Amino acid sequence: MKKLVVFICLIVLSCCHSVSKNIWESKKFVPLEKSIVPQFMEDYSLEIPSNWYSYLGYHEIFHSPKKTMIKNLNDQKVTLYVSTKEDVEDRNVFFENEIKIKNIFAYPDFEKKIINYEKYGEALFLKYGTISESESYTNLDLFYFYKNKIYALHFKSSNDFYLDLVDEALTIMESFKVKE
Repeated sequence: MKKLVVFICLIVLSCCHSVSKNIWESKKFVPLEKSIVPQFMEDYSLEIPSNWYSYLGYHEIFHSPKKTMIKNLNDQKVTLYVSTKEDVEDRNVFFENEIKIKNIFAYPDFEKKIINYEKYGEALFLKYGTISESESYTNLDLFYFYKNKIYALHFKSSNDFYLDLVDEALTIMESFKVKE
């Protein structure tokens, strides 16, 4: 009887895991209903304007302006997303490493700035260019260090759209909040 109970528990647990896994796998690069977007922002929130849409990528939830939507969602010209890194002990070491890494790939310019936030302390802001498949992009990265965790906000835009969308992207990035 014990073996049967253990077996049933294992089946239930694997089903729960596979349902969660299936959501991430089955809805990749498909626009999501606005009502379900917050459930994918597990420990943070962003205010996404109505003229943007959200979709699941390989590991994160992505946000893009509707006016730049391309049918093949895994190759968007403008994206914004948040990634996290756990158990970061030293903010300054992390910031220095990010600056070195991004500066290697930056083309043609690289800008960095430390911004002070009352709640999150110092944040690192980077602006740099990259080239992908013969197209030039401008990238904005904002790194928050909070309770030994890095929250990295990434905005990447084809230079064709950058000037039209940078203000909206910065407004979204400014709406970032860690859920307590």
